[in-house]
Amino acid sequence: MLAALLLLATLPASAAEAPPRPGYVAVLGGAGPAFGSMAAFTQETAASPRAEASRGFGVSNVVGLRAGFWVPGSAWGAALEGSTIMMPVGGGELRAWTLSALLLARPKSWSSRRVFPYAGLGFGIFALDARADFRPQTAAALKTVELEAETGRWTFDARLGVQARAAPRLLLLAEARLTRFDMDRDWTPSTWFGPPARHRNGIRADAVPLLLQAGAAVEF
Repeated sequence: MLAALLLLATLPASAAEAPPRPGYVAVLGGAGPAFGSMAAFTQETAASPRAEASRGFGVSNVVGLRAGFWVPGSAWGAALEGSTIMMPVGGGELRAWTLSALLLARPKSWSSRRVFPYAGLGFGIFALDARADFRPQTAAALKTVELEAETGRWTFDARLGVQARAAPRLLLLAEARLTRFDMDRDWTPSTWFGPPARHRNGIRADAVPLLLQAGAAVEF
């Protein structure tokens, strides 16, 4: 993808090419490593020791939809992006649902070029869906969703990429994305018929995915 963008940079612009429009909608996808780990524990009774296990993440993948714009002739732009990131571990996964607001910047002198680099920095609100089956190290398979209804969970979102014009209204994007997600959820299962079946259990996670993603956009 990056090689294709660099090739576009060497092609002459068409005299009949339509002027760029400020807004665009893009579909993005990609993959990359996720640093960190996810841990789970179970505890049968108040007096018994915890059974714990921790596993590192494998290759993560992401799919996203972005609506953005560039101020014509300016170095600045902005975007709003929704995405889902799946970070697998052996015996489970951590899935993040994110909504990110980004401030974008590019070299002002490149604003009229067909190909230009850009950087983005912003924040995202996210919900986490965790599943961990670390048996026999833990006594049970666990699953939980973490979402704070009032304020959500917040994290940073950083981007570094290249944008290229492939046709009058078609753009190509390639970028690196760095963010972080964390979870620390302990709970006590309850039953209708008496004491909990297990005294306590929980899932903890700290994930820093570095994702290489690419996609296409249509200007409007």
